[in-house]
Amino acid sequence: MPILKIMFVAAALVACLGRYFQEMHRLSVIKRLPPADARQYFESTRQRSETMMLVVTVVVMMLGAVAVIYTFVLPRS
Repeated sequence: MPILKIMFVAAALVACLGRYFQEMHRLSVIKRLPPADARQYFESTRQRSETMMLVVTVVVMMLGAVAVIYTFVLPRS
């Protein structure tokens, strides 16, 4: 059971770090572009990253629900 908890914490950490590095990369690209191109790039990548983070959030929520069911509902043998 501790392995499962460690895996959930690791998944959350990877998701947070991934989002951080994604934003750092996006900002570095935006800084190099002219203003009109930077806005267009920002808008196109923002929508895609928000959709991806929604998917990641749903997956983590489902894993959390599985962990709660596994911990509190299923009988121990």
